[in-house]
Amino acid sequence: MQRIRDYISLDSVTVHRTRSELESPGVAFRVSDLSSLSREAINIILDLQPIIVVDHAKGYRCIAGLRTYQIASKRLPAGDLVPALVLRETTKSNIRKIAEADCLLTPLITNFKAPTDSIIECIKKISRNTRNFFLPNAVKNRNDIAKLLGVSPKTVYDKMSSEDLSND
Repeated sequence: MQRIRDYISLDSVTVHRTRSELESPGVAFRVSDLSSLSREAINIILDLQPIIVVDHAKGYRCIAGLRTYQIASKRLPAGDLVPALVLRETTKSNIRKIAEADCLLTPLITNFKAPTDSIIECIKKISRNTRNFFLPNAVKNRNDIAKLLGVSPKTVYDKMSSEDLSND
């Protein structure tokens, strides 16, 4: 898989189907009014956390960096050039793994207002192999998930069954 850092037109990007399937409703940004972010702040965010895309016949498809893409698409003019990491010669399984990583790891490590429900929904949707790859000792059972999220085990038990952890 080739990774090329490039500048792409914001209006040439749409969200890849694989990534949108993993999206959970109710995810909110800590900054409720994105208009409070300056253009310079958005440019720095894009440099620090680039949009990750794959080539598509009609432009690019965002597979990760979804929050960054959402900020940019809400605040910048459609034709603006934005930094992106363009993945070429990749497989569907790599696309899926990267999209799942974005879904799971971004809310865990960036501390935006991801409700526990949306993280649990993400954990239920992604494969056991992906969970074990990214969090090898953290999501073996529902008690582990509760500890990872800093919530009571009852919260997790109410929202997912043990079968939810056995998906492949």
